[in-house]
Amino acid sequence: MIKIKKSILMSLALIACCTPFSANASVESDNKAFEGFNKKDKEYFVCAQFNPSYKIQKGEGYDLTANKYVKQAYVRARSDGRTVLGVRICGSYDSGRVYSAAASSKVNRIYQTPKETVKDCKTCCQRTNYGWVYF
Repeated sequence: MIKIKKSILMSLALIACCTPFSANASVESDNKAFEGFNKKDKEYFVCAQFNPSYKIQKGEGYDLTANKYVKQAYVRARSDGRTVLGVRICGSYDSGRVYSAAASSKVNRIYQTPKETVKDCKTCCQRTNYGWVYF
């Protein structure tokens, strides 16, 4: 039951992050990053969203800096690849930093990065991360 709940929560996080917001929807003023593992596709994912009109409060998490406004977000997914006895087990991969659109002003709107993924490999180390650019 716990595994099912965890899987449902990760699916909801993936849907929430990767679904575009309607222009007519009310805007929540928070900044978030979503990282996790998609069991169905056997891949790790990362995506981020922000609202440039929102002043970050102390202790919000997500490596956000208090009293600043986010201008742009980026995400990155990578795998180190492995060679065993001279045989390539799996290849390395690095998406590099993939940026959201940059806000030109502190407008009340949600911006999102594209979702970046890296396939699961039992012999490699997969990593995802995200970061923020401020006004």
